[in-house]
Amino acid sequence: LECFTLKKALQQKIGEEYALRNKMIVLKDDRRSMEVVLSEPSIFIQEELRKFMPAGKELVFKLADPHEILQVLRSTYDPYSMTGYA
Repeated sequence: LECFTLKKALQQKIGEEYALRNKMIVLKDDRRSMEVVLSEPSIFIQEELRKFMPAGKELVFKLADPHEILQVLRSTYDPYSMTGYA
């Protein structure tokens, strides 16, 4: 996730609050597939997301370091946490 810029429009595809709560990032979404990064494997989350995918759309899960995911999420949703200023 180094040099990755989170796109809020992609996060909104699964719900920004849901993505933040579960430490997830949507990398890509097109007609054929959606790629989601998780901090840890979770069958529950995978099944929950599959329920809302259109029939035939592939859902690809990838894993990343939880600290990297939090850093990307914070840089977008809580930019002050990255600078140390309140």
